Amino acid sequence: MNVTSMSTSLDLTVARELRAAMRGQILLRGDDKYIQARQIWNGAVQQQPAVIALCETPEDVQAAIRTAHEHGLRLSVRGGGHDWAGRAIRHDGLVIDLSHMRRVDVDPKASVATIQGGATAVDVIAAAEPHGLVAATGNCGTVGMVGLTLGGGYGPLLARHGLALDNMLGAEVVLADGRHVKCDNQEEPELFWALRGGGGNSVWLSQCASDCMRFVKCWLA
Repeated sequence: MNVTSMSTSLDLTVARELRAAMRGQILLRGDDKYIQARQIWNGAVQQQPAVIALCETPEDVQAAIRTAHEHGLRLSVRGGGHDWAGRAIRHDGLVIDLSHMRRVDVDPKASVATIQGGATAVDVIAAAEPHGLVAATGNCGTVGMVGLTLGGGYGPLLARHGLALDNMLGAEVVLADGRHVKCDNQEEPELFWALRGGGGNSVWLSQCASDCMRFVKCWLA
């Protein structure tokens, strides 16, 4: 595959602003790491984003969303990068890449895991196993836990513990206007309801919540 090496003046402007505002790295078409960063599980997907923002903090996500909105760039979010349709990679748009945000913290007493937006199922399983716990994940370890949960989350523990979304206790979300909010059954309950099964990178969520969850909390079985 040949990747276009030319970036527009708009792409360069967005990249310059993001590099000044973000901790994470910014990639443009033609950069050494661009081809690897745009690859996802489905190798047939050939979209070429204008800018890829490798976010490391929620503040990075906020900066990416606000900059894209200011310049009229369409957004997508890459967590595990396992969506077969390639919706995580917005052609000629700005990709918010969460693959550098994969931290998982487990509270064994409460049987609760707190995960960042780029964590995969295998990351959660590996963090839970030393405590004799197992999470309600999907059937494939490389699937992103946030995308899995947003889409419902069918897995081997379905019969006993339900879907991944049934085990979600709360989330921190960066909204489309750049605000960083928390939601659960008591705080922003309608947003919390919408996230559970809303679907990753769906049109509705891209307008409402931008699908940029810093972490979710899941019961561990």
